[in-house]
Amino acid sequence: MRNKIYNSSVFTMFVFLIITIIFCIGASGIEFGETNNYKYTVYSIEFNYFGIDTPKMEEMITIPLEEKLGSINGILDYKSDIQYGKSTTSLYFSKKENSKNIYLAIRNIVDNLYNSLPSDVQKPRIYSSDLNSKSVVCIAFFAQEEKDSLRNWIELNLKKRFESIDGVSEVLISGGSQKEILIEFDSEKSAAALQNPSDFAAIIQDGNSIYSGTKLRYENFENTLSFSTKIKSIEDIKNLPVRVSDGYTTLGYLADISLSSKPEEEVVKLNGTDCVSISIKSSSDGNSIFISKECKKILKQFEYTGYKYNILYDTGKSQQKLINSVLLALLESFLCLILLIPLFFSKKRTTALILLLLPVSVIWTLGLLKFSAYSVNQYTIAGLCIALGLIVDPALIVSELSEKSSCKESFLIKLKGVTPSIISASLTSVIVLFPLLFLDNIVPGVKNIAIAIIFMVLVSMILVIVFFPAFIYSNKIGIRKPNSVNAKIERKYVKLTFKLVLISISRRKLICVLYFLSMLLPVLIFVFMGKSLSLSAESNVIYCSIDYDPDVSNKYIDSDIKPLIEQIKSNECIRFVRSECKKGNVELEIGFDEKYKKKDVLIYLDSLKNYVPEGYFYVPEVNQKFYKKQNSFMIACVGDDNIKCREYARLAAKNISENNVGKVVLNFKKDESFYEFVPNKVLLAKNELSVQGLAGTLRWLMFGPVADKWIKDGKEYDIRIVGKDTKNLSAEKTSNLFVPVPNGSINLNSLGQIIKTSDISKIYRKNGRRAAYFTVETVGLSTDKARIKIEDIFKAIETEKGYGFSFDYEIQRLSRNYTLMFEILLLSIIAIYILMVFLTEDFVKSLKIISIIPVSAVLPLVIKLMLNTPLELGDIIGIIILSGISINNAIYISESHFKDTVFKVRNKIKSIVITSLTTVISSIPLYFFSKDNFSKSIAFFMIFGILSSFISSIFMYPAIEKTEDAKCKKNLV
Repeated sequence: MRNKIYNSSVFTMFVFLIITIIFCIGASGIEFGETNNYKYTVYSIEFNYFGIDTPKMEEMITIPLEEKLGSINGILDYKSDIQYGKSTTSLYFSKKENSKNIYLAIRNIVDNLYNSLPSDVQKPRIYSSDLNSKSVVCIAFFAQEEKDSLRNWIELNLKKRFESIDGVSEVLISGGSQKEILIEFDSEKSAAALQNPSDFAAIIQDGNSIYSGTKLRYENFENTLSFSTKIKSIEDIKNLPVRVSDGYTTLGYLADISLSSKPEEEVVKLNGTDCVSISIKSSSDGNSIFISKECKKILKQFEYTGYKYNILYDTGKSQQKLINSVLLALLESFLCLILLIPLFFSKKRTTALILLLLPVSVIWTLGLLKFSAYSVNQYTIAGLCIALGLIVDPALIVSELSEKSSCKESFLIKLKGVTPSIISASLTSVIVLFPLLFLDNIVPGVKNIAIAIIFMVLVSMILVIVFFPAFIYSNKIGIRKPNSVNAKIERKYVKLTFKLVLISISRRKLICVLYFLSMLLPVLIFVFMGKSLSLSAESNVIYCSIDYDPDVSNKYIDSDIKPLIEQIKSNECIRFVRSECKKGNVELEIGFDEKYKKKDVLIYLDSLKNYVPEGYFYVPEVNQKFYKKQNSFMIACVGDDNIKCREYARLAAKNISENNVGKVVLNFKKDESFYEFVPNKVLLAKNELSVQGLAGTLRWLMFGPVADKWIKDGKEYDIRIVGKDTKNLSAEKTSNLFVPVPNGSINLNSLGQIIKTSDISKIYRKNGRRAAYFTVETVGLSTDKARIKIEDIFKAIETEKGYGFSFDYEIQRLSRNYTLMFEILLLSIIAIYILMVFLTEDFVKSLKIISIIPVSAVLPLVIKLMLNTPLELGDIIGIIILSGISINNAIYISESHFKDTVFKVRNKIKSIVITSLTTVISSIPLYFFSKDNFSKSIAFFMIFGILSSFISSIFMYPAIEKTEDAKCKKNLV
């Protein structure tokens, strides 16, 4: 069969075309998509219990929820925050865990807890993203008309469509007010009718339900009888009967009932103009490019409405640009190889077939990716760029054989002899990549790079061994002109190589010492060099915040930041400023033109702090310097008491600042002032009231909890019950409110007194304990060195038993992750050694071949050391990939049929030069034109690692090879 393939060009072409057509069909259907940078599977649970204070919310909902969630298998970390009647808990799981099983476990726990809570607790939401994760798409609708009606239109027409997009976690609408059914009861009338406000809620819930009834059985069939009391209109609510002492009345008599707007929780503006914005978040496994395209399709369907909108930022579009930049790098690599290869081969057939091999290998690889359910993203394309130089390697060897063979039979015999070398070189490039397929939870995207390289290297090996020989050989013997460009180039590098090899052999002892030092140096640099954690791509949106005192209203903040917004807008580099003002805080999203440097925009923003003297204007990353890596640590002081946690956090922040380790920002505010009612328990007992009952009455009277949900025309409305004219009451007027008692009603001031106090308004929790968070930004230090410095400061702080400081899970695992990477590198080298022993049946020879792996890493590591740049995860991945490629030169030299080292190198120098050049040149565009730091790191190690391998192969490795030859000759004597 093999001879038939090699000798029958027609049959081989037919088989080749059939397979290529199949892969072309697969490649044409492949999708572009982003590999999400989430390292974990994330779920968040949100409970709302309006009118409940923060400590009570924590006790009633958050703590019981955390106790149950902590028992789920595979949970790595969980955090909670509670404020203003809302509790949100975010859970982080390894991506290795089954996400469906996790969701079902969470759903079961949440449902059981919800069923045990009071009926006025809102139905909890579960969504698959972090509470603090950024939106992938943000759309602003200009509020030319009333904001409330615009928001209502968005809720009805857009929100559910956006939520139905695959990969969308949640859709947040801000700006304007939602509509609700507001029931404002007269406190005096209800007290006179002996009605507690909670009774109104029970009446509404009872009148807005469907109850299963009974079975109506007949002789041959049966039907179900159910009782339906669903509310169909506001008039139905008004006519609900209410029992009073002397008979019945209606709810409409005791309360004013209307469809009204909720109080505006946030004031949202775009460039100082009112707007309603839609923020769309992606789930931890979502594809932002797909989400972006689907959002635009939905928006296009509603263009006829005339609503004007602006897409402020679109991560999917940015990811598409990133992919395009890597595609451009791939195209440039291809063009460079087209220009390079003809310089080394005289036959046009050889040049044409090698160049044809490049696109065919890409097409076959894309087809395999499609059939394996992979999408094309920046990481798979980066893998194709790196592999582009590798696939030329075996083709060059076969081409060189064809040019040196006098007949086809001679060519096939030589091909048979060199096939094991081609297979071994391909397998060594591939074998080191298999462990990377299981590291996507540590280094997002590495799986895509690894699989692209594996597929492409194996495809090229099959093409070269099976199909390439049938077309490469020609009976026409090409006569190379001695003065041709090819001949001149070859003479120059052969002559230079000959001199370097002779120097290496003549000074064998010195070169051997240098070689062994070069083997040891990368290990020392790796152990002692700083290591950082940086995988994020650059964004042209800056997220800032301004913190005020916790009880400052959103409307006041909105008016206070107007001068700042105007000043920011005045700079030509600014595209938009989106502000979202909430009580005590404003979040700013500032988009800038890509042609400006981010650090310049950050410095400009930081210079505007004087425009908001009443607030603290936080601009992140403002101290970042060129070549100096910046780290941001989110640190929690954990313990049992909020006040002590905050005290220790303040002390730690002070010590870090005094030691000039970095900039520190406390992520909690000072206590919020509020009024507290202190009841007289004797008076409560006389009026047959309990503390809990009175608190519930005041909650319904003043805050207005949601009693039920009402659905009309597909839109869900809250039914909220609140006392009439109780908005913005002073403490004096609040004390005069009437409270129902069994025999009538009584003023609140007759039951106790109202005092002004302050307390913590927001509680943070981490892994089941209370926490106080603060952020430390360091400049000029690697991640691990900065962490060690901060930990040393923590050790000097004396804390009570049970209190301590905790980094994020990712930072805690940093050292372990780098150790794991180093272990994988060692395992890869061991695997290559085992493979080489299997192929060569020589332990010493195999050990000698793999010795070039650490030597190849010397040059890139020394460059990073000289630039004072810490190692990143992309660098380690680059070293691992390099380890499987760098030994190919040593394999070619060792497998040469010549005995003398000089002739071994001279015999294989053409293959070594061309394969090294093609690998380096194919990686250069990726390094310079890719906007992805991770891909850049890998390309950096490919470029300088292959150069290091090439130099050591012709200058230092011959001394090792010659030493072995000398030992053999000595043994023979």
